[in-house]
Amino acid sequence: SADILEPTFRHHQLCFLTDPHGIIFLSSRQDMLFMSLRPLDEETRQVLADSRQFGSGPFQTAGLHISANKTDLFYQGEQYIQSGSNINDEGWSVVLLTPTGEMRAAWLPGLIMILFLSALINIFFLGMHQSIEDTALISASEENFRSITVFLQSILDTIPYPVYYKNTDRTYQGCNKAFEAFAGRVKNEMIGKTAYDLFPENQASHYPGRDDDLFREPGVQVYETTVPYADGTKRDAIYNRITYTNSDGSIAGLLGVIIDITERKQWQEEMAR
Repeated sequence: SADILEPTFRHHQLCFLTDPHGIIFLSSRQDMLFMSLRPLDEETRQVLADSRQFGSGPFQTAGLHISANKTDLFYQGEQYIQSGSNINDEGWSVVLLTPTGEMRAAWLPGLIMILFLSALINIFFLGMHQSIEDTALISASEENFRSITVFLQSILDTIPYPVYYKNTDRTYQGCNKAFEAFAGRVKNEMIGKTAYDLFPENQASHYPGRDDDLFREPGVQVYETTVPYADGTKRDAIYNRITYTNSDGSIAGLLGVIIDITERKQWQEEMAR
């Protein structure tokens, strides 16, 4: 239900579930509920008013101004990047607005979080549109969730950067193929293990403090470091990490993406000579 999803939305600064017309149905900002993300023509306004789905209007726009490139937006004087995902054939979408000053380097984990939100909302729509016995609904939801989990894993495995996620106990809960190559282990060997179980102590000791910082101040964490790969090479990398929540809004864990910038730094050094 919406009660399950709202804490996840509230955890992000500007995150919305919109209907096919762009009307905000769920929002991290309560004052933006039932506003429109984009201008509406009179015919659409009348259709919405006649449906009474969101009341009689007036369906004010949310005050977003889109740039010429159709990607960057401005809201209350601050620039944002928009990312999103359609969640069903009816045209409902999840939209995440990310401040460029904080997160331009961290857009990838934001996109991945959109996929996780989409999985939750697919289950939400399953419950909203089906009127069947509770036991049958639970069974259908579980089957739908398993299908979505397989789909999400396939998406993660197509990402060329190492991606991993772990819970608040600092144990790994999943990863993609690129992270398996980074760690030199298969996923099943890593689930339920901590960094100290998987990496040399001088490498593993660097993670707990970073985890503590992120759990203490939930949101996005971006930092640069040198990290050894399982093949013995040392690479310059940017860690992009973001927290995710339980249904009650409490922190459930973190998701991280490791972006290799070794060649970029070498090019910058060559250009500086």
